[in-house]
Formats: sequence, C-alpha cells, structure tokens
Amino acid sequence: DQWGKHGYVGDARLWSRATAENDTLPRINYDEVSEAEFIERFERPNLPVIIKGAQKDWPATTNWTFRALNQRFSEEKFKCGEDDDGYPVKLKLKYFLFYMHDQEDDSPLYLFDSTFGDRDGKKGLLHDFEVPKYFRDDLFNYAPYRRRPPHRWFVLGPARSGTNMHIDPLGTSAWNALVVGRKRWALFPPDTPKELIKVRKGIDKEGI
Repeated sequence: DQWGKHGYVGDARLWSRATAENDTLPRINYDEVSEAEFIERFERPNLPVIIKGAQKDWPATTNWTFRALNQRFSEEKFKCGEDDDGYPVKLKLKYFLFYMHDQEDDSPLYLFDSTFGDRDGKKGLLHDFEVPKYFRDDLFNYAPYRRRPPHRWFVLGPARSGTNMHIDPLGTSAWNALVVGRKRWALFPPDTPKELIKVRKGIDKEGI
C-alpha cells in the first residue's frame, strides 16, 4: 500500500520533533488589541501573529462537529484534491468522513474547498463565522464579485493531513481560523533562500 508505506500513523517520533521551544510567534487577545494597534504591530511590518479568542462567539464552534456537519451537508460535494490533469476531485461529505475515520495513510486527503460560499447547498457555512475586525478592509471587495479570485476556503482533514511548502494564492496575506482540533504551521520569512526550503529530489512533496 503506497499510501501508507512509511507507517507514519504509528510513529510517535513524528510528533515529538516539534516542541514549544520552536514556537516563537507572539499571541494577542482579540478583545484587547484594536485595529489601529494591530496594523502598527503586525500588518505594517508584515509579521505573523496568533490571535486568541477571535472565533469564540462563532456558531462554527458548535456547528462544525463531525456529527453536525454530516447532518447538514452529508450529500454535498467538497473538493479533496486534483487529478493528473488538474481537474478537481470532489467527494460527498458523508463519504469523506467515512474515509477520514477509517484510514491509515501517511499523508491523508483533506477537504480544501473554495466554492462553498457559491453553492446553494453549502452556503449555510457562511453563517457560521465572520471576518475578524482586523481583516474587514479588503481591497478585493472593490472588484466585481465574478472577477474575484478564490478568497475563502473550508478545510477539514484527519491527523497527518496538510499541504506542502507554498506561497498563498496571489501572494496575499491570509488569515486562518482553527475551529476544531490542532494544526501545525511552519512559517518562513519572505527572504528565506530557496535552497533552504526546496524539497530535495527523491523526497515526497507531502504535507507530512
């Protein structure tokens, strides 16, 4: 089975390599830092930050459990990858949840869907969150919506799932909200030499 050839599902060493000592990102509390302070401390100097409490009042905190999502969207299709020709591969949510809880892949599939806000069956997800105050001034709002590039994603995946090294679409500055579970980011400064982060030949380009 090529999908599990490394046996990562049972390798505790995989998770012990990253420790709190490697985590140097500053934290701020959403209710304590104003938009003006955020701009001066983080947006203007282009620095990453973890924001605590931004989504505490979101309906998503209760609506995005596996059971609740399956009850609302079990028959809806979400993108979980691309085929060899670059076309999207989609699965009904009920089938993906079955796969998610019954797989032992080294680097499992995960949902990464940018169309949920444009499809009638999935638009309910839009009511489960709101854009944090720091990011509401969005230049894309001044463009006709039909010409706007993908700008929001619904992401869902099991342990070990994730993306490989990348720059966000169009070089934008993204915000991510973790609603359920855990997620590990590895961030590199924009001036990091390519040779330090380029995946060596012969190594799988998987998120794990």
